[in-house]
Amino acid sequence: MIFTKNSHFIAAMFDIDGTLTELEHTNMPIPLAKKLACLSEKMPLAFATGRDMKHAEKTFNEQILIHAKDKKLARKNWYMICENGALGYFFDESSKSYKEFYRIRWDSKLLDRKELGEEIRKTLGKILESVDETRKTQFLIRLYKKDLKSQQARFQRVKKIAKICEKILDKFKNGHKFETLESGLAIHISPKNANKDQGIIRFAKYLKGIYGLDAGKSARKILVVGDQPGKGRNDDAFLSGKYGTPFTVGEITDKKWPSPVIDEKGDILKGPKGTLYLLKKICK
Repeated sequence: MIFTKNSHFIAAMFDIDGTLTELEHTNMPIPLAKKLACLSEKMPLAFATGRDMKHAEKTFNEQILIHAKDKKLARKNWYMICENGALGYFFDESSKSYKEFYRIRWDSKLLDRKELGEEIRKTLGKILESVDETRKTQFLIRLYKKDLKSQQARFQRVKKIAKICEKILDKFKNGHKFETLESGLAIHISPKNANKDQGIIRFAKYLKGIYGLDAGKSARKILVVGDQPGKGRNDDAFLSGKYGTPFTVGEITDKKWPSPVIDEKGDILKGPKGTLYLLKKICK
């Protein structure tokens, strides 16, 4: 998909790991951080992540906010879509803190979190590093990886265990109402209605309700950038094209959406490099 100088987006939304930073790294390239700081003073930006609010806030305060000329305006335009799309936050200037503007709850009547946690620990055993049950809307499962030397081997282990986690859900009566997604880094279990695509439409509704900004049909005027499309991946719903205008700076699919980022030479650009190139082209 090619955009002209007349392309118009009212907002943008980004995955973090693999999109703004390289996978397994927490630092984003300074040119990209500066571009995001500049955009923060021009339009609302949402950051969608499987991580929690504490991590997201620390990352952006330390890496993006320092480059903004008008820090108050930049932070006002930030929205954090955390826990894989189930929680949305805006910055409240009066309290100088982030507050929720939506939450998609885990219904414990459908699936008891304690019982699920016990089954995960029993099944995965020593390969399990941690099950983060402090998340408000999901389970985050991390695996031991020190015995695996290559990044590819670590990713393959996560993918394999994600399949096992799907079978764990099958043991529960209402397990079909929940889903297992993997990001290459970790495994997420959450309600099926609590994904990053919900982040897009909740973000669009908030901008319409508070600021009168119209994201258009299916929120197409929101630019969406991620790196992991495809069934079972962390950005599957996020980049499906159901909502927003999605681009991938990672895996390529044979579907209409998401569009790859292609430079003038015809090369496909990935990771933070691809994100920066895209922003330079369509967000003047």
